Amino acid sequence: MDNTRLMSGGALSTTLAGPAAAPAAVDAAGVYARPPGLSKPARRPALRLRAGALLALVLGCLLPVRAAGQDAGGEEGRPAIGHITLEGNRTFSDGELKALMRTREPRLLQFTGHPRYVRDWLRSDLATLEAFYHRAGFYEVSVSSLREGDIVYDPEQGSVDISIHVDEGKRRYLRALSITPYLGEAERGLRRRLAAQPGQPFDPEAPAMDHFRILRALQEQGHFAGRVEHAITVVPTASHASRDSVDLEYRVDQGPPALLAGQRLEGNTLDDALIQRELTLKVGGPLKLDAILTSKQNLLDSGYFRAVDYRLEPVDSTAGPRREGEEEALRLVWIFRERKMATVETGVGLGSVDGLRLLGGWTHRNLLDLGQRVSLQANFSLKDDRDGRFGFSYERESLDWRFLDIVRLRARLGLTLFREKDYESESGAFSLETRAIRLSAARRVDPVTVMRLRQQFDFLYQRRIVDLPLAEYQPTYNTRSISLILDRDTRDHFFNPSRGGHSWSSYELAGGVQGGDHSFQRLQLNLTRHRRLSGEGIVASRIFLGGVWPYGKSRTEQLAGVPADGVPFQERFYCGGGATVRGYDENSLGPRINPEDSDLTPEVPGQSLPDYILGGRYMLVANLEWRFPLSLFGRSSFGGVLFFDGGGDWESLEDIAIARALPWQAGERNDTRRVFYGLGAGLRYLTPITVIRVDFGLPLQNLTDKGGRWHLSLGHTF
Repeated sequence: MDNTRLMSGGALSTTLAGPAAAPAAVDAAGVYARPPGLSKPARRPALRLRAGALLALVLGCLLPVRAAGQDAGGEEGRPAIGHITLEGNRTFSDGELKALMRTREPRLLQFTGHPRYVRDWLRSDLATLEAFYHRAGFYEVSVSSLREGDIVYDPEQGSVDISIHVDEGKRRYLRALSITPYLGEAERGLRRRLAAQPGQPFDPEAPAMDHFRILRALQEQGHFAGRVEHAITVVPTASHASRDSVDLEYRVDQGPPALLAGQRLEGNTLDDALIQRELTLKVGGPLKLDAILTSKQNLLDSGYFRAVDYRLEPVDSTAGPRREGEEEALRLVWIFRERKMATVETGVGLGSVDGLRLLGGWTHRNLLDLGQRVSLQANFSLKDDRDGRFGFSYERESLDWRFLDIVRLRARLGLTLFREKDYESESGAFSLETRAIRLSAARRVDPVTVMRLRQQFDFLYQRRIVDLPLAEYQPTYNTRSISLILDRDTRDHFFNPSRGGHSWSSYELAGGVQGGDHSFQRLQLNLTRHRRLSGEGIVASRIFLGGVWPYGKSRTEQLAGVPADGVPFQERFYCGGGATVRGYDENSLGPRINPEDSDLTPEVPGQSLPDYILGGRYMLVANLEWRFPLSLFGRSSFGGVLFFDGGGDWESLEDIAIARALPWQAGERNDTRRVFYGLGAGLRYLTPITVIRVDFGLPLQNLTDKGGRWHLSLGHTF
């Protein structure tokens, strides 16, 4: 069973003792990258309340409450802000300029309280606007607002109206850019990366930024002693009274090529041999920036270090002055901050999926000083079962062992053994116990991309739940599969990203020549994007596509206790809940089964639905979120979210139809073949190690009369 499938999941877990757990992004092969998919499949939530009152509660927490005397006195005696008027801005709209300011007008949805007038903030905003105009080529701009009559106080409203005057002046454009001497093939790619571009407004700060880019390009070619100067020539434009042109010349001294004369290690207690095996640089050979960064990434991927830095030192020469073209000898000094090699982790938490959750673990990153990384983990959750009895609902124990690093291939090999016991499976028809062996190889393709290859052997034991009237079932079977995963992560932050994206795709092949009881193929694609708005907030989006197809004997041989299409329960897709489509019960959407049918065929949608979920062979999920900061209880660690989710899972492609895809289209109430939508709001609390998430979602296509749902978990939804 490949745990990269996208399913609802997660639980709120707070560490009570011991050091913080290492991120789940470290697999047995030891490469640090965000893992594709989500954690173990989730089960039905315990918190179910009516929609109207809860939605009012959530929105009541987010919307401000203004006291009767607040406008007059204001926070610390500061008046409220009424209107902000801009005059003289021809090039940029009022909205573009106001979005840059900390001084804000009140808005329809003011999440952080009524804005107040602070004189120092306004001074800072004027400087910000001038800097913005300078970057856009307006070198004579003047922005002012502190003259007499610009700040008008209204005692009746307890607010001030602010006028800001903009004198844009002339605008400069870059007419021509030259680099001397010609840098060869490297110059073509370099020109596209420069901040100064011919035909565009000239930013006076662009040459300073381009100095860094040119020096980096020289270092990529092996020249670390290069120097850059620039000259600007103003060319008045007679045909345009409001604009000038400039010519920009970069004068480059490449300096001598660098030679690696030696390496030195500082700050490490780890055996030098374990570090040196991660270094791909050859002493006596040419030294280039790309080779240094590759070795640095290898050192970080090893898991031994919190931080890795370096510096270059010249090696004294006794041969006199360097001749033209002679190489410069440099020593590379590595500086390390090591992690703790052995850690113990314990924790307890509460979530809407798992109920009460207990966890513990032990990790050693350098067992017996041999560079072997070993990790033991245990996870338990307790909640009410289907009969209302409190007890175990899930438990998992695992052993991860990274046993071999192949530095030349930039690959790490690992072994994982785990036992996973799910007392109420995704369908609700069986309790499942999985014992698995996984061999994995991970290779970093570039600084943001990791490729993984996995061979997995699953031995599954299923037990019929007491109230299931199914006559026969197969108690044990095994699955053997191989998976290829490509993971690309450009996010700027692991837990709370504001820009960049995370994309992964996977292909899994089970059965066939590998043997086992099941033969199927699975293809998955997940794309997420984060974009910071010009004002406050971040827009985040995610789309997930997945499909699984049986082949070979799984299409011709029917196994008892396995759906008629040949794809077992634990290999199917399940939709609905806190990680997919909020506003619905966990894994409640999509095809269902009548447990009285021995072949477990999907139930035809009707006015009554059976309790058991079949799961789909195809799945589509799309999510859109607006994440914005909140200032609650005097803390800035809070955030709010407005979200809109859509998705579903289907037994066959024929079940996917445009007529059932739009949220406003009517249809049979219990038609599980449609696309389901949910919308709502949530609260986030950012901690040093993760994000605590509380969401309330309203279903737009309700299968039951339960109204909205609460969802409580760790981390952002995506």
